[in-house]
Amino acid sequence: MKRYFSKSVFIALFAAAVIMTVVIAVDSMMKNITIVIDGKEQVVSTFKDTVEEVLAENGITIAEKDKLSKNTNESLGKKDMIQIDRAVPVQVSIDGTVTSYLTPEKTVGAFFETENIAVMEKDKVSASLEDEVTSGMKVNIDRAVGVTLIADGSEVTYLTPEKTVGAFFTAENVVVNELDKVSATMEDAIANGMAITIVRVTTEVVEENQSIAFAVQEKKDSTIDKGKTVVKQEGVKGERIVTKKLTFEDGVQVTEEVLSTEVLKEAVDKIVHVGTKNTAVYAKKPSTSSLAASRGSALPSSLNYSSSFRVVATAYAGHGITATGTKPVRNPNGWSTIAVDRSVIPLGTKVYVENYGYAIAEDVGGAIKGNKIDIYVNSTAEAYRWGRRTVTIYILE
Repeated sequence: MKRYFSKSVFIALFAAAVIMTVVIAVDSMMKNITIVIDGKEQVVSTFKDTVEEVLAENGITIAEKDKLSKNTNESLGKKDMIQIDRAVPVQVSIDGTVTSYLTPEKTVGAFFETENIAVMEKDKVSASLEDEVTSGMKVNIDRAVGVTLIADGSEVTYLTPEKTVGAFFTAENVVVNELDKVSATMEDAIANGMAITIVRVTTEVVEENQSIAFAVQEKKDSTIDKGKTVVKQEGVKGERIVTKKLTFEDGVQVTEEVLSTEVLKEAVDKIVHVGTKNTAVYAKKPSTSSLAASRGSALPSSLNYSSSFRVVATAYAGHGITATGTKPVRNPNGWSTIAVDRSVIPLGTKVYVENYGYAIAEDVGGAIKGNKIDIYVNSTAEAYRWGRRTVTIYILE
């Protein structure tokens, strides 16, 4: 039995076929694109062909430093992905100099690599290379500089990013003892090429046995002839313990301080009796006539003196006032003036000088030392005639 479709049915079937064809055609032309912005995904359907067109269609703009996973003129597949990393502001301070950046990188290490920021082994960075970059992040880099440390007999050069001497010592485990001398303070700033010297200071307390010298007591004794001495008591050394503090710099002793002294045995003085008894040779006192007769030549036949000794006698003339305030005189018939070493012949002493005569020690002279005297004469010619002689002088009683 034949069936026939009505015209209306045929039209309905044709319309359905056309709609189906259009749907299939539209579906084949549509793209599903995943857009990821800083890790956040969104899926968009589009008939656009390129990255730039899709982004524009969806109102997405790309700033200068943003990182795009595809070129803007690149064609997209039916199912594709566009990844955008937005650039964020980051500040980097290198040894106090601050520079601002915009970066889309996700880690500090990637950021440094992109911006050609080199980090050396000893540089000090406030963030690790694996740290995530965040908006407004501040990264501080202290560049390492060369510092030479001279200590303990050696000289070592370090690279250090530390800013002060104290921080450098802490970082490098440099030990500074309480007494050590350091050429810089702990607060001093580190500078490139800086040299720091540490002098190690140590102390040591020691005990030392010492002898104590005995003193010598001299006592005048009128029962002993002048010029002689008699030891009445021998001296004995004492003994003591001296406690000292020795200070060393780099092993070399530089100071010594006495802390205490303990006497174990007192010293015993040596006692010496010094004779004061005069052993004068007595003769008759010279008469006035013998004074006049001698005229400085032969020894008077009658002379009273306590001692005599040899001296070098030099003549001088023309002197003004003596050390005793008198005017020098030459009196062959009486008392003349001589100059002496007062430690040998006291001023005011009366003497008799061989081949000169009687005189009084009234003057001194810078060149008159020991057994030397100057005799006064009345003229330069007479002084030349006398010159310098060795004579005997007699100390009168």
